[in-house]
Amino acid sequence: MGLVALLTRSLLELSSDQVIQFGVLDVAHSDPSRTLCECNLSDCSVQIIDVEAEIPLANHYHELKDETFVLVEGDGVFYGVAVDEYGNRLGEVQARQLLEGAVVKVPVFFAHTFILRPGSRLVCFSSNPFNPENTDLHPLQLV
Repeated sequence: MGLVALLTRSLLELSSDQVIQFGVLDVAHSDPSRTLCECNLSDCSVQIIDVEAEIPLANHYHELKDETFVLVEGDGVFYGVAVDEYGNRLGEVQARQLLEGAVVKVPVFFAHTFILRPGSRLVCFSSNPFNPENTDLHPLQLV
């Protein structure tokens, strides 16, 4: 059975409170260090970051969303530390070497940053859509 037939059958089996959403990745930001493509759905978002320069990416934490990252190409280092509701660090910043295929789940109140080699590609799945006002993006310099 082909993918279209499976999808059609799945749509027919959905209850009235379940919805399948479709979207398209668009370039949201581009500068000499990275290109960020993003797709926001009603309750989540997907981002693809193509890295052009070996500089810290992120250096922030969220109060309202978890993020799951997949390093689909390249390698680098992840840095992170838990923080309290005021952004105070709850320990020392930890570093972890990442190789292609690494998956990193970052919970709320966990400050994080990546330093990836140029040519790396990082995919991010967020539990809430990106907020253009950045009310849930709290900068915190880790490296």
